[in-house]
Amino acid sequence: MSFENYFPPWNDLNTAQKKLISDNLITRDVKKGTIIHNGNLDCTGLLLVKSGQLRTYILL
Repeated sequence: MSFENYFPPWNDLNTAQKKLISDNLITRDVKKGTIIHNGNLDCTGLLLVKSGQLRTYILL
């Protein structure tokens, strides 16, 4: 299954927007317990989970 099938707004995007997203896609496998975003210290971008789960926490 391709990215377009996981991302419903895909069909509403114009060609330039689709190209921008396609050119910047990164696929990676992440092991359980891995921190993938560390608050203001990085920018993760859009996350699309193809398989598994994400657990999120907000620390005040």
